[in-house]
Formats: sequence, C-alpha cells, structure tokens
Amino acid sequence: MLFERHHYAIDQRVGELDATIGQELLKPTYIYVKESLKALKTVPGIKALVHITSDGLGNLARLRPSMAYVIDNLPPIPPIFELIQRLGRVSDDEMFLVYNMGIGFCYITDELSADVVIDIVRDHGKEALRIGHVESSPKKQVRIPARNLVLNSFRKLPNCPS
Repeated sequence: MLFERHHYAIDQRVGELDATIGQELLKPTYIYVKESLKALKTVPGIKALVHITSDGLGNLARLRPSMAYVIDNLPPIPPIFELIQRLGRVSDDEMFLVYNMGIGFCYITDELSADVVIDIVRDHGKEALRIGHVESSPKKQVRIPARNLVLNSFRKLPNCPS
C-alpha cells in the first residue's frame, strides 16, 4: 500500500513520522522478557501475559472463552498506524484486529497487582499503564468504547484453542 499504491520510497520522509518509512517499518519489536520474568517471580496476581503481535488485539480474546476485555484507556496510536489507516482507507476494526495499535504487551492481573506490575515494567525503561479491565461475557470479545468498537471476529490459529 505504501510502496506500490502510493509510490513512497523506502528512504522517504513523511511528515507524521520521525524517521524514513524504511526506518519506521524496520524498528524491532520489543521483547518483554526481563520485566516479565521479574513480574512472574514477584507478583502472585498475574493471570496471563499477552504479546500483542500479528493478530492485534484479537490475541486477548484467545485467553478465556467467557471474558470480554474492555480497553477503556487507549494509549496514543503511533503515527505509522494512522498513516497506514488513512492511506489504505482501512476501518478501525480491521486496524485493531491486524495491528497492535501501540499496545505491545499486556499483563492480565488481579486488581491489587496491577500497579506493582506497572512499576516493574517502568523500572525496565518501558512505558506502562492500566489500559482496561476484564468482564464476564457470553462472547469472547475486545471492546474499545472510545472507538465504539466491539471486536469479536478472530481467526482461529492452527493448533491453538479458540
């Protein structure tokens, strides 16, 4: 979409990005190993860890069949995703089902453990915040009230429970 349809060059700068398109697309994924190991060793209230990759926020809904994940404190969306959405005329639901939209990793914890986990992540130099909560629900879904989105059409991956 960026290169073939809109004819951007890999070394081209675009106003909303702080880098060339190539540099932005090649930024490495951060792997949350050190902070996750510390959290797992020291925080008893952790229920799940979820790296938000390829299937975007749909990864959350794979955790438990009778839960809704409500993201009511959406962090700012990185400019690269806004650029892709605008140029590709991609809907909000498709963007949130495909990309992480700035949410790289989620710790699902009990209420009392959330702030402790946030402090551990921040101690490792990464931004962390409470983005939402879990509710009992008859359907697996992720709700994003600020965008009026209910995401409940997740792809079943091979060898993964639905």
